Amino acid sequence: MRVLVMGAGAMGSAVGGFLAKAGHRVTLVGRAPHIEIIRTQGLRITGIWGEHCVSNLETVTDPASLEPGSFDLILITVKSYDTRAAVAAVAPLFGDHTLVCSYQNGLGNAEVIAEAAGWRRTVGARAIYGVWLSEPGTAEITVIANPTALGVYSPDAPADRVRAIAGAMNRSYSAGDRNVVDLTATSLFTFIIEKFNPFDFHSPKTNERLSLSDVQPGEVYAGEDFESNTLGFYTLNPPKNFDSETSLNYDGKVKKSGNRSLRFQFVSGKTGKSFSEVTRSFYPHQNFSEYSRLRFWLYARSSNPRPGIMGLKIRLILTDADGNVAQSGYLNYSARGVDNTIMTPRGFVPTGKSFNYGQVKAMAWRFEESGQDTWNIHVDDIVLE
Repeated sequence: MRVLVMGAGAMGSAVGGFLAKAGHRVTLVGRAPHIEIIRTQGLRITGIWGEHCVSNLETVTDPASLEPGSFDLILITVKSYDTRAAVAAVAPLFGDHTLVCSYQNGLGNAEVIAEAAGWRRTVGARAIYGVWLSEPGTAEITVIANPTALGVYSPDAPADRVRAIAGAMNRSYSAGDRNVVDLTATSLFTFIIEKFNPFDFHSPKTNERLSLSDVQPGEVYAGEDFESNTLGFYTLNPPKNFDSETSLNYDGKVKKSGNRSLRFQFVSGKTGKSFSEVTRSFYPHQNFSEYSRLRFWLYARSSNPRPGIMGLKIRLILTDADGNVAQSGYLNYSARGVDNTIMTPRGFVPTGKSFNYGQVKAMAWRFEESGQDTWNIHVDDIVLE
């Protein structure tokens, strides 16, 4: 396998060095002092994974001299604020078979890579081990919190190739009888939510950020429940100072269309009007302009039913990639359930001057209640068609 490491600092040198030591052809792109020592003396890797000297690395300070289309895998290992410049520098090297991996910390890197390489060829990584350059030419591994994981974003991504890359990393990183690389090559968000949480999941009561260990069952759900197979996740995110609570549950039951169900429980405030929201984020962004309508079945029942009085109002709110907002009218529901159809995109009205229906990043269920009731709400058969 031919590998390019763009940004060979501490972590890039470590992953590139181990892959080269295992026999892969690896090129490091980095800063002159570090690269010059590696070119003349080899790369030293020290620390908890043993002492290694890797002398078969190719090194450059500028990727412009490299042959386009010659790399199977490009690892982006720069800091997040340098991602766009790094991707632009290596984009001329992309071949039809090249996979590009965000081997980084931070959010937003995969989106930048996908702009140039497309989501199908974009690979995500979770690398939670500590490494630093103790001196030019030397990378010291100091600690590991969890096995490294690779993942794909697109349903049509070459997961088998990513699995093979993870296997190559697994073999190259072996320290004694301990392998330190694991693979999750189905949904990147599966391992992000299971292993660590870089997103703002909020308490429905206090609006404070929760650590993953504090997220209770029913408060977060990740999956692929739209027929478009767009990856996404739900999060509770009630607005500040709104006196209400919402809980969310995924019941796992397959409905008539093959889609699964979500359950909300909305507990209104003690006085006045109450609000709460449950947001579904799309990753990658959902193109609503490709579809003609959004359909779902909506059931809502009050803990204190009163004939002819429906105190709960529910609407959908879309947010595009630029933060613009569009909203639906109030949705229909009953204690027995009602089919709802929203024509897209015209069923969502922008609250400002414009809205990009081709780049929808989130859809929120907004609940409003003027009384003090508790509501059980079911949403089934969510379909974009």
